[in-house]
Amino acid sequence: MLCDGCVYANTVAAADTERLKCVFCRTEASSSNEEDIERQKKRVEANDAQAMVNLGTYYRLGTM
Repeated sequence: MLCDGCVYANTVAAADTERLKCVFCRTEASSSNEEDIERQKKRVEANDAQAMVNLGTYYRLGTM
């Protein structure tokens, strides 16, 4: 969970570079659905529960 101040600071920083970055690791946002799915799969292998939910949602919606 992030506070509104952290979300705002990340949004302002992204406005300067025109690319959103992860608040935690500063990795740039994925440029395609395929790249995002591969990142989610990598996090699933690390037992990240939120990544499992995200990947399941992709399957449910037919994004994959």
